[in-house]
Amino acid sequence: IPTDQGAYFMVSAALDYAGIILLGPVPTAFINFATTVGFETLVRRPFLQALFNGSVYAFMCLAAGDIYLGLSGLGLAHTLLPGTFLRQAVAMAVAAVVYIVINKSAVSAVISLYNGISLRQSWHQNYRRGMLFPVVSLSTGLLIAEVCRTSGVFGAVLGVLPLILFWYYFQLYGEIRHDLRDFVRALTSIIEEVDPYTRNHSFRVSNYAVQIARGMRLPEREVETIEFGGLLHDLGKVR
Repeated sequence: IPTDQGAYFMVSAALDYAGIILLGPVPTAFINFATTVGFETLVRRPFLQALFNGSVYAFMCLAAGDIYLGLSGLGLAHTLLPGTFLRQAVAMAVAAVVYIVINKSAVSAVISLYNGISLRQSWHQNYRRGMLFPVVSLSTGLLIAEVCRTSGVFGAVLGVLPLILFWYYFQLYGEIRHDLRDFVRALTSIIEEVDPYTRNHSFRVSNYAVQIARGMRLPEREVETIEFGGLLHDLGKVR
């Protein structure tokens, strides 16, 4: 699920958590690396970007998997030895924190370097509003793993279907937000055409207002409202 600044919330994290529990960290990391590189190459993203993303995702699975195996006490026989669901859930919750921190730190660092902003600002812009996502991913991953253990592959497929719907509807939400931003910028362009002597004035006002708002550490939702207000503050010129 794309954010406004170019980062992504990974709905697939739930499948990674389930894979770590059912298959172990190494197979899950290999599958993650192969599918990520293959998919991003297929959609014609730069190969180095695909390689970087695949490597990060694989490392996330390996690190989180080691934490999970260590805390759950299941060792290498992670799927066969008995263990309470609660203990495994707590172990996976801790592992999920490691998984999330690695991913968000890597992506925030790249965005920080690309956009010339601080790492803290990059993290704040991209992830502050979405901290509920990791909780949803963790609970869904645990559910898929448990259903797969008790009901087999068919049950796991039924568990994945809500995740697909979750991904689909948030894709639509992201498209609507993108269309709204394009619409606001189109209106701003009309304003600029009406008064060419102040060309780019609205964009500059919006940019300065956003910088001030983020300097004041306002919530990102309010920052977006201020951005739109800056872009449209001269809308009354259009008659």
